[in-house]
Amino acid sequence: MAGIALWLVPPPAQREDLQRIMDSRPPPSASKSKSPKSYPHFEPHITLASSLPSSLSTAAILASVPKKDDGTTLHIHFKSIEVGDHYFRSVCLDIQPSPSLLKLRDDIHAALRRHEGTDPKSPRFPHMSLYYIDDSEPEERHIITNHLVASGQAASHDGGVRLGGLSGFDDAEIWVVRCEGPVGEWETLGKMNY
Repeated sequence: MAGIALWLVPPPAQREDLQRIMDSRPPPSASKSKSPKSYPHFEPHITLASSLPSSLSTAAILASVPKKDDGTTLHIHFKSIEVGDHYFRSVCLDIQPSPSLLKLRDDIHAALRRHEGTDPKSPRFPHMSLYYIDDSEPEERHIITNHLVASGQAASHDGGVRLGGLSGFDDAEIWVVRCEGPVGEWETLGKMNY
């Protein structure tokens, strides 16, 4: 992933709960991970738009976010935990694609496309990655997923999944993040409440 991204980030309390889970690891006796690229620290987020050019200002990116109607709440519901075949989608939460979430993404993409040379992406939308694991270690993705279930940190619940007691979150923050270089060097450029 390179360039600038626009993320939907859980509110602070839920972000902390999710981060505790994302920082957990399988027991050393179970883990086979040797790669320094596996298990980097990053903030929980749903990518609304990525591959934005670095020349696009933070203000212009945040201005692409439509105003939220007064009194409305954006509900994010966790659908399932999935093991993927791509580094940035190694182990992720599939998110229920609600009409309001899809409209938010579509409106942002339409606004961003008005800037020359901007073609926003949001692969496998909507999802929230829990772990990035080196593509050379696909078995590790299953090991950490099994660990989440065995340790009681993840469980099926009402047609979805609960992770650390959370089945989703309401409302959020929107962050602009420079996603260049190693994950640990990504930089938050701006934030707004949504």
